[in-house]
Amino acid sequence: MMDKYYPITKFWGFHICLVTIRHPDDLEVILNNTKHIEKSIIYNIFIPWLNTGLLTSRDAKWHSRRKILTSAFHFNVLRKYVDVLIVERQLMTKTLKDVGGTIEKNVFTFASEHTLNAIYGKL
Repeated sequence: MMDKYYPITKFWGFHICLVTIRHPDDLEVILNNTKHIEKSIIYNIFIPWLNTGLLTSRDAKWHSRRKILTSAFHFNVLRKYVDVLIVERQLMTKTLKDVGGTIEKNVFTFASEHTLNAIYGKL
């Protein structure tokens, strides 16, 4: 259905209107517009867990937090971490391959360990 009605598709599921937008130019127009930033009611389920952080906040609060984080994720800043992230990705993959067979692993702990290794590897 998405290919037939490309680039924008609207459909209803579970009493919620869902819109898919697939063309980068259309997404850029929408995401660059800060005038009508409204979160879906679905985000409310995250508020008890995340409070009103970047993901769940709205309007001026969202905009101010977004501005703070934008500089930290600029391409020039992230470029310094490429080598460390590649090494950590290789270690992460090797850890999984070395197990050999089926295992049960806590994904949160596993991902946290490798995330911290990537962060501390660059400090």
